Amino acid sequence: PDSPCSVGWTRPRQALLADKENPLPLECGLTLAPVNVEYEMLLVSYSTDWLYPPEATRAIARAIIANGRPVSYINIPSAYGHDAFLLETDKTAPLINFFLKKGNC
Repeated sequence: PDSPCSVGWTRPRQALLADKENPLPLECGLTLAPVNVEYEMLLVSYSTDWLYPPEATRAIARAIIANGRPVSYINIPSAYGHDAFLLETDKTAPLINFFLKKGNC
């Protein structure tokens, strides 16, 4: 069985980014995505990520909130673009550790 503290990319995130010209309909579709999630989620974005931009992650956070589910969101300033998730672990690891230790999952 999967742990409730899973880390991974989601299909709703990919769907949201599929149409950069018109993200609103896809964002609206996200309101149904996290309905069965029982645990708080942590969403992390990086300011210069062009593949998964902060705007998309914020849209996912709004969809989670719209479903009445708890979510924590942080946007980390970075100059490394999409590679930030590989190169900014000194910034990300403490946030994830804190989130997991405070017992949200």
